[in-house]
Amino acid sequence: MKRLIGFGLMLVALVASRSAIGDTVLLANGDRISGQIVHKNKDRLDIRTRYAGTVSVRWSHVVAVTSERQLTIQRRSDDRLVRGTLIAADEDSIAVDTGQEGVVTVPLQDVGFVNPTLAESGRGIVYKGRASLAASANSGNSDTRRLYGETSLSGTARVYRFNLGASGEAQQEGGETNAFKWRLGADYDQFTRRDRRRFVYARASLEHDRFADIRLRSITGAGYGWQIVETAVTSLSLRGGVDLVFLDRIDDDDERYPAAGWGLRYSRSLLSDTARFFHEQEGFVEVGAPSNISVLTKTGLRFPVVDNLNASAQYNLDYEGEPGDGRKSLDASLVVGLGYDW
Repeated sequence: MKRLIGFGLMLVALVASRSAIGDTVLLANGDRISGQIVHKNKDRLDIRTRYAGTVSVRWSHVVAVTSERQLTIQRRSDDRLVRGTLIAADEDSIAVDTGQEGVVTVPLQDVGFVNPTLAESGRGIVYKGRASLAASANSGNSDTRRLYGETSLSGTARVYRFNLGASGEAQQEGGETNAFKWRLGADYDQFTRRDRRRFVYARASLEHDRFADIRLRSITGAGYGWQIVETAVTSLSLRGGVDLVFLDRIDDDDERYPAAGWGLRYSRSLLSDTARFFHEQEGFVEVGAPSNISVLTKTGLRFPVVDNLNASAQYNLDYEGEPGDGRKSLDASLVVGLGYDW
């Protein structure tokens, strides 16, 4: 009986040990990373670990990969998909045990993606959405209580992506709602390279803000962009181009002018994937009049609560270089609330 118990405990320990090891990535400097391989994009491999959250390494530093689970490998040369577990292979290659079809050897330099998304594989569109509702405390053109709502929908395919967004803020003074501001925006990016690092874009937006003396501001623009980083941990993109601005004011004179426009989007996982920092910025400056500049920014943190529900703290800061008559240049709002992702 004691022997059976001892054998059972040893078997459990072996299984637990094997489970803890999981997938293994060997680097050129001899380091070994154990965890769960999540994804490989253009040049980085993401591994989820128990001790450091998601670790991202350059694919050029990887010399060997093995896995306990089935992974999907997409060849760079012909976009072919190969699915199976990764076993020990010759130098500078990986071996995929597909089961019935046997072992398929793929050179490391021919691995385009691991667990590619529908967009990366060219076989569909990946949709993502977010909606949030929050209370905010403002300072600037008004000191009021506001209810803030925001929603967005994005789609990503192999050669393009788009984003639709809307936000609104209802204001109360003395218990009565007497103002409301809103903004609608749309972006379309067309990738110009296979590695999806560069793109041309078109964008449009509509905005109303009573306190900033904006009855309606419409902007259309186009330009060129760079996807500098795109991993499960970090995302950073920059864009710049030419905009046409049409501004109808409530009290002041209307304006029409060409502008140089730009945009920045950055996000990064923090605290072992338990939080995500983000910063988004859009701006434009009138051609030939550098003092007439407008900048809209969002900076904050999101924390997962349960399933797709998250809590967020966000600071919105808008700057107008030449505000309407009697208005202030800075308008700031602190937004704390709940959001839902799908």
